[in-house]
Amino acid sequence: MSAQARTQPQLLFFVSMDSDGTYVAKAPKYSIYTQGETLEELIANIKEAILCHFEEGEAPPSFAWQMVKREVVMV
Repeated sequence: MSAQARTQPQLLFFVSMDSDGTYVAKAPKYSIYTQGETLEELIANIKEAILCHFEEGEAPPSFAWQMVKREVVMV
Protein backbone atom coordinates (compact mmCIF):
# COMPACT_ATOMS: atom_id res chain seq x y z
CA MET A 1 0.00 0.00 0.00
CA SER A 2 1.35 3.44 -0.90
CA ALA A 3 1.94 6.15 1.69
CA GLN A 4 -0.79 8.24 0.08
CA ALA A 5 -3.34 5.42 0.39
CA ARG A 6 -2.51 5.01 4.10
CA THR A 7 -3.09 8.72 4.77
CA GLN A 8 -6.41 8.97 2.92
CA PRO A 9 -9.31 9.46 5.36
CA GLN A 10 -11.59 6.46 5.57
CA LEU A 11 -14.66 8.52 6.43
CA LEU A 12 -16.21 11.26 4.33
CA PHE A 13 -18.82 13.56 5.82
CA PHE A 14 -21.05 15.76 3.72
CA VAL A 15 -21.76 19.01 5.58
CA SER A 16 -24.66 21.31 4.82
CA MET A 17 -26.42 24.14 6.58
CA ASP A 18 -29.96 23.56 7.78
CA SER A 19 -32.64 26.22 7.28
CA ASP A 20 -32.11 27.41 10.88
CA GLY A 21 -28.35 27.92 10.37
CA THR A 22 -27.27 24.70 12.08
CA TYR A 23 -24.50 22.69 10.41
CA VAL A 24 -25.46 19.08 9.66
CA ALA A 25 -22.90 16.35 8.89
CA LYS A 26 -23.68 12.96 7.35
CA ALA A 27 -21.39 10.03 6.59
CA PRO A 28 -23.87 7.97 4.54
CA LYS A 29 -21.51 5.03 4.08
CA TYR A 30 -21.61 4.44 7.85
CA SER A 31 -25.00 5.99 8.75
CA ILE A 32 -23.36 8.55 11.03
CA TYR A 33 -25.23 11.84 11.47
CA THR A 34 -24.56 14.81 13.76
CA GLN A 35 -24.94 18.58 13.91
CA GLY A 36 -23.49 21.70 15.50
CA GLU A 37 -24.21 25.39 15.87
CA THR A 38 -20.67 26.32 14.67
CA LEU A 39 -18.09 24.53 12.54
CA GLU A 40 -15.91 24.05 15.64
CA GLU A 41 -18.82 22.42 17.50
CA LEU A 42 -19.65 20.32 14.44
CA ILE A 43 -16.08 18.98 14.18
CA ALA A 44 -16.12 18.05 17.89
CA ASN A 45 -19.50 16.34 17.44
CA ILE A 46 -18.23 14.44 14.39
CA LYS A 47 -15.31 13.10 16.43
CA GLU A 48 -17.67 12.07 19.22
CA ALA A 49 -20.08 10.42 16.77
CA ILE A 50 -17.23 8.44 15.18
CA LEU A 51 -16.07 7.16 18.56
CA CYS A 52 -19.64 6.19 19.49
CA HIS A 53 -20.21 4.42 16.17
CA PHE A 54 -17.13 2.19 16.15
CA GLU A 55 -15.91 -0.31 18.73
CA GLU A 56 -12.92 0.79 20.79
CA GLY A 57 -9.76 0.73 18.67
CA GLU A 58 -11.67 0.30 15.38
CA ALA A 59 -12.37 3.95 14.54
CA PRO A 60 -10.43 5.30 11.56
CA PRO A 61 -7.64 7.71 12.48
CA SER A 62 -9.01 10.58 10.40
CA PHE A 63 -11.99 11.86 8.49
CA ALA A 64 -12.67 14.36 5.73
CA TRP A 65 -15.61 16.67 5.27
CA GLN A 66 -16.99 18.44 2.26
CA MET A 67 -19.35 21.39 2.34
CA VAL A 68 -22.45 20.83 0.23
CA LYS A 69 -24.49 23.81 -0.86
CA ARG A 70 -28.08 23.30 -1.86
CA GLU A 71 -29.80 25.93 -3.93
CA VAL A 72 -33.39 26.00 -5.05
CA VAL A 73 -34.00 27.66 -8.41
CA MET A 74 -37.49 28.55 -9.52
CA VAL A 75 -38.43 27.81 -13.14
